[in-house]
Amino acid sequence: MLAATKKGNGEKLSSMDSFVDILRLRATETPTKCVFTYLKSGEVEETHLTFGELHEKARQFAGWLLSVVSPDDRVLLLLPPGIDYVVALCGCLCAGVVAVPVPFTRPAHGLTRFEAIAASARARAVITVHTVLAKIQESVRCYPELGALNWLVWEGHGSCVEHTPTEALPSGRGDSTAMLQYTSGSTGSPKGVVLTHKNLLCNSEIIRQKFGHTSESSGVIWLPPFHDMGLIGGILQPLYSGFHTVLMSPWAFLQKPFCWLKAISDYHATTSGGPNFAYELCVSRVTEEQKRCLDLTCWKIAFVGAEPVRPATLQRFCDVFATSGFRKNSFYPCYGLAEATLLVSGGEMSCPPVTCRIDRSAAEQHRVLECHSSEHDVQTLVGCGSAAAEHKLVAVNPETLIRCAPDEIGEIWVSGPSVAKGYFGLADETEAVFSAFLAETGEGPFLRTGDLGFVRSGQVFITGRRKDLIIIYGRNHCPEDIEATVSESHPLLQRMCRAAFSAEIDGGERLVVLQEFERHQRDRIPEFRRRIQQAVTEKHDIPVYDIAFLSLGDIPKTSSGKIQRHICRERYLSGTLSAAQ
Repeated sequence: MLAATKKGNGEKLSSMDSFVDILRLRATETPTKCVFTYLKSGEVEETHLTFGELHEKARQFAGWLLSVVSPDDRVLLLLPPGIDYVVALCGCLCAGVVAVPVPFTRPAHGLTRFEAIAASARARAVITVHTVLAKIQESVRCYPELGALNWLVWEGHGSCVEHTPTEALPSGRGDSTAMLQYTSGSTGSPKGVVLTHKNLLCNSEIIRQKFGHTSESSGVIWLPPFHDMGLIGGILQPLYSGFHTVLMSPWAFLQKPFCWLKAISDYHATTSGGPNFAYELCVSRVTEEQKRCLDLTCWKIAFVGAEPVRPATLQRFCDVFATSGFRKNSFYPCYGLAEATLLVSGGEMSCPPVTCRIDRSAAEQHRVLECHSSEHDVQTLVGCGSAAAEHKLVAVNPETLIRCAPDEIGEIWVSGPSVAKGYFGLADETEAVFSAFLAETGEGPFLRTGDLGFVRSGQVFITGRRKDLIIIYGRNHCPEDIEATVSESHPLLQRMCRAAFSAEIDGGERLVVLQEFERHQRDRIPEFRRRIQQAVTEKHDIPVYDIAFLSLGDIPKTSSGKIQRHICRERYLSGTLSAAQ
């Protein structure tokens, strides 16, 4: 595992074998230090938790849990974001039970995905609370396999104090499975990534080093705790590095983006971030009056990842919030995925994002042609930094399995101690994804990420998803590029979501665009349609076969906000989209 440097308090994190050791270390050395504060509705302090309280409550939770299940059983965490979620997660670690974080389900969204995860994980039990169970109880009756699970109702971190605290952890410790982290399902069915304690410790150390975290750092996190960025980066990282973090609900952020920035300002957070869309949302929704209440000079690491990082978004955010003290050098583009625990690469602290201007036509032929003038159809990419220590990141031709030259675009492959064991119960998929070898040298095994990009001067640039590529007339088009063009085609569409994909129709591949709109804009649909057709044809030289307009929120997304283009395609071809005429 990565060697950890001392940060003035004599801690040797590299000697830890599991995250249970981390919990014990923090509770011993800084028992009264507050580690988490939860903001109700993103604004009002509701609960606090010290390192000492977390360790004790996690052990009590473990004792309660082991009265029903056994070590190594898989247990689903169906809990709302908050302090109780943190206690339950840590309690599972202390009990040696395999935690399976799942998206917090709302009845209107159905339980199909939840049932699929429960079946895939071969779960023994579900941990939830009365308020959640009451809302989904009727729906559960429609899913016999869910009804057969042990539904363990827990009423908060004070409800299991009568149970004997435990320190139980199965043998193997660092090599034992800590949790199953389900993929977002942006390009297929979600799969359970098997993460060991070593994976968690290694990636936590990578984040600590890359982000420059110390016990004096501070964070604000609104990201869902069941998603890798919110779970590993938002919950486990503060525990590992020993600093205070303010948590809030993702729904509070989505409803009122200002509350995120206000919390950063109020609590003098040094680290916070999210996907590209989060920064766009702040630009469009935070008012001038609200901006005057902000002091963002404390914000040193504004990480941005989980979806394509757009240079225009970063510039707009800088322009809008410069008067609030935000600095462009604070932006920290990074790249990662669940199969590598979380972080794979990141840039240099206090340095502005690195960009690369490439010829779009050349990129469609998997070639990198850097442009320094406006004579070409240029695409500007944001670099996601270099690979972490003890990890290797290469671009590989996905067909020949030969390493790409610096001027070629290929599939990104990753190796190193953060790479997970594989997918739970899926031997064939694990072999295909986690056991790749370079054809010319036999070097490996590598994790095949499914992401396309190139590496230049140690900096990785992501160009898109291999499975999402749109291939029409023999040319490759990244859906993100087409979606950006659609967004720019009309000012009223910029805040809305859209999805571009190809589908086999009438014997050929056709481009289809789904675009969300607000109901009061229905009369403008013909105008939107003309603008989109014109913009896409002019910029990408391909016709749009069909444009379907959907109500807000109808484009399917993963729990982390990624567009599920494969589901868009399936629903379009099956005629199950509720599109406006």
